[in-house]
Amino acid sequence: TPGTWLTARESFSSNSGRILKSHIDVTLMVPAQNSQAASVEMMPEDTLVALSRLLKALRACQTAQDAMTMVLDNVHQTFEFEVAWLGMYDRINHQLITRGCHSPPHLRSIRTVLPLTPGDVMEQVVIQQRPLIIADLQNEIRSGEWGGIAKQLSLQSALIFPIKRQDTCFGLVVLASSQWGITPSLGDRAYLSILLGNLADRIDHEEAAQQRLQTKRFEQPFFTLLGR
Repeated sequence: TPGTWLTARESFSSNSGRILKSHIDVTLMVPAQNSQAASVEMMPEDTLVALSRLLKALRACQTAQDAMTMVLDNVHQTFEFEVAWLGMYDRINHQLITRGCHSPPHLRSIRTVLPLTPGDVMEQVVIQQRPLIIADLQNEIRSGEWGGIAKQLSLQSALIFPIKRQDTCFGLVVLASSQWGITPSLGDRAYLSILLGNLADRIDHEEAAQQRLQTKRFEQPFFTLLGR
């Protein structure tokens, strides 16, 4: 997919503690349609290097579920949110399927299936495929299932981010905090956009492979009949 190549350089210290002039170049691919692409240059170089390593590990994952788990673990460790949740979008039934969650021990289990209702914030992000920042999740009348979770844990700020590739939304990541009005920086949003965009590529690759396999299985009996 056409996009922008950005380069970070990882510096290495000598024994004396001084920074050497030699560097290792690390490249990141930012989709051209990504509105956060210009903000990547605001990210510290060590963050870009760490992100590049993470993307390399992401591509090495055996399954899309392994990739989702890796991404969710990283997001929960990187950002100051008590809750980090990832759900896949079921296009046929218009609902979200929980695929991973980090939360305090006393949080009740989030339902596996979260139906989307017309006008709620989750549906809005799925349809518009744009991140949504909510200052107070408890008092957001369109928060749906997340309104109850927010009241139980006294959560307020939330960031809902789509897992998308081109015009397809594969799911959502929800980050929630007990602090009011947290607004992620442009650099943070760029980090999430790149990371989740690469996750979407991994999911798309697996879905395409499954479809090819199903087509092959369907065609085999058909050609067997033709050969009789």
